Amino acid sequence: TGLVEPDAPVLGVGEYGGPLRELEGEELARFVRGRELFDRDFGHESGVGQPRFNGDSCRACHFDPVIGGSGPRDVNVIRQGISNGDGEFVSPHVGTILHKETIELDRGVMAQEVVDIFEHRQTPHLFGLGLVGLISDETIVANADPQDIDGDGISGRVSITDGGRVGRFGWKAQVPSIAEFVRDAMAVELGITVETQEGMTFGRVDDNDDTDDPELSATEAQDLAFFLTMLAPPPRQVFDNVEQVETGETLFGEVGCAACHIAELETSSGPARLYSDLLLHEILPTGSLGIEDGSANMWEFRTAPLWGVSQTAPYFHDGAADTLDQAILMHDGEAATSRDDYQALSESDRNAVLAFLSTL
Repeated sequence: TGLVEPDAPVLGVGEYGGPLRELEGEELARFVRGRELFDRDFGHESGVGQPRFNGDSCRACHFDPVIGGSGPRDVNVIRQGISNGDGEFVSPHVGTILHKETIELDRGVMAQEVVDIFEHRQTPHLFGLGLVGLISDETIVANADPQDIDGDGISGRVSITDGGRVGRFGWKAQVPSIAEFVRDAMAVELGITVETQEGMTFGRVDDNDDTDDPELSATEAQDLAFFLTMLAPPPRQVFDNVEQVETGETLFGEVGCAACHIAELETSSGPARLYSDLLLHEILPTGSLGIEDGSANMWEFRTAPLWGVSQTAPYFHDGAADTLDQAILMHDGEAATSRDDYQALSESDRNAVLAFLSTL
């Protein structure tokens, strides 16, 4: 059983958990089938775990404020790594995911003894993924400045994934498409194998458990991807303090936050107001130890889209910030100047920035 009753109606267009446009006929049926798969518990008989896993459903982590949303801190997952004597990152032989569960009842999940880097990952919401998928590679590349040629201290870099594809999904922008996102999540989070799909390189098509492979058909994977593609972006929150919000948005730009959290990027169907450039930036303090993923180094993260931020606490990649103010103050590296400029604002101006963010 899940959170959504089998015959539950589809929520309204543009609502949290609803589609981004009207759906009819087979599209509506696919959305409902994808929603059911997202909400389904995959037990041992369905092949969950290979043998390790983090959850037995997509909804187990993505459920706040509705399925497809974010998750509280207690569903965080953990990434792991090894720092060698030269300060370089080495991936453990079992990979960088330290799973929470295993189907092997005679042994627990433990890190290798040499692992010395552990990093939490907070569950991000999935609303608006379809619009992110409609942003062209060229639009993302156009905002990159890996050598900081303009000298502003910000050097956004494009994430390059398998096959030279531009990454745009995940905390490290390590996944290039929604279809690959589904395959990757089913494999690494649930331990579910997925039938081969042409052109796809993420996920796994077989494992060593007792369930026949593949455990999820290509059609089911496509229905899941359609559900995520059609999820509406987070709606803007209603507010009555118009002057304060407008002031906050102006200050958000003046202190430099909008240099990375770009208000909107063009898609093939119009602008997406996601407040992100989808690029990799180094935002951790000097000397921090983090996880390499895809083409991202230990200190780099994709600029987190801010749409929906008002409804999806906790914040930051590790969920360490309870408030938006704390999240801003945790920024470092390329974001240090903007953080300091925000901190130097008067209390009323900082409150205005937070009031603006609370409407997203």
